[in-house]
Amino acid sequence: MSRAFTYRISKDTINVYDGDTIKCDIDLGFSIILKKQSVRLNSINCPEIRSKDGREKELGYAAKDKLIEILDEAAEVTLE
Repeated sequence: MSRAFTYRISKDTINVYDGDTIKCDIDLGFSIILKKQSVRLNSINCPEIRSKDGREKELGYAAKDKLIEILDEAAEVTLE
């Protein structure tokens, strides 16, 4: 079985869009950097912040704030 690639993400390049999506720069090595890539978190589904439903929007922003808090506390962030 092959091993998945793992990439470290610089925390200063992470922009949290909502509770299950971030945008970040991904350093592939060999001076190849993918800028502002949209990344969805696996097996996570949060309420949308672009909803017309006020309650869903409120919950979406709460999920976004929680993800920001989790990432702020993380020692390192990786993609696999």
